[in-house]
Amino acid sequence: MPITFQCRGCKQDQDLNPRLKSPQQYCGEDDCQRERKRVWQQDKRRSDEAYRRRQHAGLVQWRSEDHGLRLSRYQQQYRESHPKYVEKNRAQRRRRNRARRNRDASTKIVKMDALPQTPVPSGFYLLTPCSLDASTKIVKMDAFVVALQVVHGDNASANAASP
Repeated sequence: MPITFQCRGCKQDQDLNPRLKSPQQYCGEDDCQRERKRVWQQDKRRSDEAYRRRQHAGLVQWRSEDHGLRLSRYQQQYRESHPKYVEKNRAQRRRRNRARRNRDASTKIVKMDALPQTPVPSGFYLLTPCSLDASTKIVKMDAFVVALQVVHGDNASANAASP
């Protein structure tokens, strides 16, 4: 029975390749080999300053050889030859922009653990429960939500009665 290992790319149990000297971590599938190379390059860039500089210099040279302009020309030609794609893309962009304009960021995103810009004045406060409709808001859920009402002398009973 062959020895198996779990591939770090596809997370499947695979037969170990007996010809490899070091412990095998990735199978031979193309996607897993691309993942292995991506992880290696990421680690190499993080740990080797000279490698990082060489990679950057190669990228600068590649860009100077007109590759970036070739790509934009390709995109321009593609759009000219595919008018349906262009119209569909414009319609989607209009829809996204309209949705973004209609959405007010201050009412859409709730960060519950942030302190207000102006300090809360000292005093006694009445804490009352507040419900949030999670389907319409983006909510950061690591803090309690409370409504604070300042209670002043004679108004204390009136404020306590109305949340």
